[in-house]
Amino acid sequence: MKAKEFFSRFFGDRVFLRQALRLAVPVAAQNLLISSFALVDTVMVSQLGGTELSSVGMAGQWVWLLNIFLFGIASGCSIFFSQFWGSRNKDGIYKVMGLAMLLSVGIMVPFLRLPLFTPETIISLFNKSPEVVACGSAYLRIALWSYPAIAVNSAIGALLRSTEHVKMPMLVAAITTVANASLNYIFIFGLGPIPAMGVEGAAVATVISAWLGPVLLILISLLQKNILYAAPRAYLSAKRTEVGEYLRRVLPVVLNEMLWGAGTLVLTMIWSNVGKEEYGGVTILTSCMNVAFSFLQGIGAACCVMVGKQVGAGKTAEAVRDSYRFSVLTPVFCFFLGLLIILLRHPIITLFNMEGNLSAVTLATASGLLCIYGVEIVFRNIPYIQICGIMRSGGDTLFATLCDVGCLWLFAIPVAFFSVRAGLPFLLCYLMAYISEDWSKTALCFIRLFSGKWIKPVTEEGKAALVAYQEQKQLAKNQKNK
Repeated sequence: MKAKEFFSRFFGDRVFLRQALRLAVPVAAQNLLISSFALVDTVMVSQLGGTELSSVGMAGQWVWLLNIFLFGIASGCSIFFSQFWGSRNKDGIYKVMGLAMLLSVGIMVPFLRLPLFTPETIISLFNKSPEVVACGSAYLRIALWSYPAIAVNSAIGALLRSTEHVKMPMLVAAITTVANASLNYIFIFGLGPIPAMGVEGAAVATVISAWLGPVLLILISLLQKNILYAAPRAYLSAKRTEVGEYLRRVLPVVLNEMLWGAGTLVLTMIWSNVGKEEYGGVTILTSCMNVAFSFLQGIGAACCVMVGKQVGAGKTAEAVRDSYRFSVLTPVFCFFLGLLIILLRHPIITLFNMEGNLSAVTLATASGLLCIYGVEIVFRNIPYIQICGIMRSGGDTLFATLCDVGCLWLFAIPVAFFSVRAGLPFLLCYLMAYISEDWSKTALCFIRLFSGKWIKPVTEEGKAALVAYQEQKQLAKNQKNK
């Protein structure tokens, strides 16, 4: 395929690009603001010192794991939200939303209970240093009260994004980010009669800002009477057979995120036990990765809505076409994003060391990790767009789970564990773990994509269209063989 033909096929459809940008930009902006929420915490806490930076980073792994579980529920819901939106089935959307809210709150409860009574146990999973455990526990005891708000916000956000209501969450995220930054400064360093509270102040700011999000979303929805506005009984009207179909599709996604989150937590434990100075570099990388990933989440959300909507509406050929387009658009975008990260790595690191409190080891580790991430970002996000954007929206949740979890547990974790045990340089261990997971996952995802087996509709329109599409393909294949 010539370059001109390639460009025309994948980037020449202005209608596709306009629709993708209309959905991707607000979602990317929203996630960028949410990531900035965490980045502000990290930057301000880094001014307190390396111990405080590592402690908050380790405490943040607990809410990160909760977010992984909630993301699994939201992703599973999005299969139904986007496909029902394509077939204009609002009753189905409300039933799924009710189940999503129940699951999200149910998952959140154990995450709230454990740090409520034994926060030291959670922090000590990552580091045994008494200073780190004490500092991280002080942060976690307060920050845990943001978890109910995070659970509710996750379900609401999934519904609004999947039904193309993307601007309101972006505006609310902007408000909460500004609030978080202001409150962080006030409570961490003190202002007027409010004393400096250090890491505990960062936790207080996080709780207030987290609750502001869902409160604003609900109030605005009541005023606008948007897709979220419905009688309470509409959210609680799912029949037993519908619940069964919902769980059959959603549970593999939740299991996927649970096992992937647990695996990533194991990796974090491996990295954190190398040393707190090296883990300080990982904390800086994680904050930057979250910001960079915000852009990919925008593309992923656009892909999920557009492909899922077409599958649900019975436009199978269009869904396949757009799945290929997103599979090309993502690595092209990632290449330039990765290059930018590498070029700007020193100014980025400077943000975290404005007071000169971080060690040379932490700074050198962060610089090396940003280079690795900048190179690997292409391979890391091809599977993301195909698993979370294409396969899940198409209903292929089981294969997505096996691919995502299998490559992490069978390749990345053993490679990380044995390379660290062998005493290899930390940066080499990190790079080897990345490559072993991402390259194998990329190959498997492309094989699945081209097979077309990822298209598994939940609507009657989609099921009928899939049969017709498969018959047409088989007919074309038979004619070609003659």
